[in-house]
Amino acid sequence: MTTPAPHPVASATRSTRLDAGRRLVDTTMAWVEEQLQPLERPVHDDLIRLDRLQPDSDVGPVSGSFAVPPGSYATTRGTPIDIGSPGDLLPDHRGMVHGRVLYPEGVPAADCAVHAGKVTDGFSSLVSVPTDEAGYFAVDLSVVDPARPGAWAFQLRRSDGTDVGGRWPSGPVFAELVVELRSIGDDEEVVAALPAPVSGRVAFDASTPGRKRLALVDAAGTLLGATSATTGAVRSFVVDAGQPGHGTRFAEQCYAYDQAVALMAAVAVRRSALAHDLARGLVRLQTTGGEQAGAFLLSGRQGSPEHGDAIYRTGAHALATHALLAYAQAYPQRAPAVLPAARAGLAWLLARTATSGQRAGLVLGGVGSHVPDGAGGRVLRPDPLPWASTEHNVDAYFCYRLAAEVVGVEWAAHADALAAAVLERLWNPQERRLHQGLQESGPDTADPLDVHAWGALLLDDVGERDTALETMGEAQLAPFRVTRPAPNGRTVTGYGTAYASPGYPGMTPHVWWEGTFSVAYALRRLGEDARADETMALALPGQHPDGAFPYVSDADPAHDLATHRAVASTAWATLAAVGRGIFDTGGIG
Repeated sequence: MTTPAPHPVASATRSTRLDAGRRLVDTTMAWVEEQLQPLERPVHDDLIRLDRLQPDSDVGPVSGSFAVPPGSYATTRGTPIDIGSPGDLLPDHRGMVHGRVLYPEGVPAADCAVHAGKVTDGFSSLVSVPTDEAGYFAVDLSVVDPARPGAWAFQLRRSDGTDVGGRWPSGPVFAELVVELRSIGDDEEVVAALPAPVSGRVAFDASTPGRKRLALVDAAGTLLGATSATTGAVRSFVVDAGQPGHGTRFAEQCYAYDQAVALMAAVAVRRSALAHDLARGLVRLQTTGGEQAGAFLLSGRQGSPEHGDAIYRTGAHALATHALLAYAQAYPQRAPAVLPAARAGLAWLLARTATSGQRAGLVLGGVGSHVPDGAGGRVLRPDPLPWASTEHNVDAYFCYRLAAEVVGVEWAAHADALAAAVLERLWNPQERRLHQGLQESGPDTADPLDVHAWGALLLDDVGERDTALETMGEAQLAPFRVTRPAPNGRTVTGYGTAYASPGYPGMTPHVWWEGTFSVAYALRRLGEDARADETMALALPGQHPDGAFPYVSDADPAHDLATHRAVASTAWATLAAVGRGIFDTGGIG
């Protein structure tokens, strides 16, 4: 029997959809990759480098080298100190040293002293003497223990301890270029700064805990060059001038949920280099010791994600663990690098399971939250959260399902047990959908979009397709659907996080791209391709020229909604375009 040829109209439609999907993926993934770069970027790449990578705990010397950037730069003396005799000052010299200080303008001799010392792991002042008004001095080094190691060095220092100029011996330096030693911990701080030597070699005596970074800066404060600040962590949002959070650390924040969804998208479309970077950044968000070992922080600063506040949310954690499992499955040769983190994540996730009461069998909300301190501020309280969220439990279910494929079949039983608890304890028979969650006092009956889109994926996966289709029916989704102007000025139709209702009083009508694309994704998985195509088509005009999608169309500060360009929205556009990669058991089709 001859196989009939495909219908030309249907084939053309599929081809057009695939071409559009490829274009969308190219633009969204390019923008996500751009979000790996830090906000502060140097004028020139590869201008300065560290001699070696040092552990964050290292507080010893740091050295490096740099190339002179294009341009003309005046030079000057590297130190105000000249040593006249002896002409060759060897480390074992013990006797008189004579020299002169050429005082910079405005620096009084009466307020300064010449400090002589040895340099080993750092400069240690061992003896100091004043100079005369002309700057001449003499110092007797015989008072220094002969066994003291290190080369001799001299530093001009004011009475308040401030150093004046560079330390002898020093060659000429660039008058308007400075090399900064920066340490990146919870924040990035300048530990020390030195005039840039003409030799291109720089050395600092000591550092502070944190990731070490060298920066070459000119007199105007322009960052000419810097060692890499990329960590594999994304900046979750682009915060433009006039938007909430502009000029604050929020603009540099990386959220574990966003990082995980971006990694899942990169895996799903086989953007290997991007996936490798994102996996590396995601692992940095994981707590490696203490009571919460294995847990992924809710968020951290892009340059130092491991230093985020000790706040953990079970849903974001489950998605982070799921993302690492998907990465390990897609790139088995790299699995050994991430599977220990994934296993630790699974152990922490399983430990969130309630063992008694009406929430038994469900995973609870997480650990830690900011609460009012009674003085107008907020303080971190490390208490466990007693409620169970439907969203979190959907995340955990699919994490266990994938773990059964990647780690061990025993995780299938955990997935089955969790699904049974969700159906028993979170199903709302009157509304024919899942509850938002379960409080200690009883069901949380609020109606957010994710209990429909994400809930339908769980229902379908456990064999309840008809129920899944019902919860994704037009009537159920109608209250969420709105038509609004997007931040780029174009008109879009999509779905909001929720609508004005008892659970969300006063909610501003808005399009939520992350949620809208999750609706399209769920519809595609349920075989509702026509509705999925329509959902995508009506939301896509909101894409910015740079490839990003906004978080929402209309800001609502009371519900933490802002119009920032968002990694989560943009990564979800990729996942919806290809119809795979999240809430399933394999990242690549």
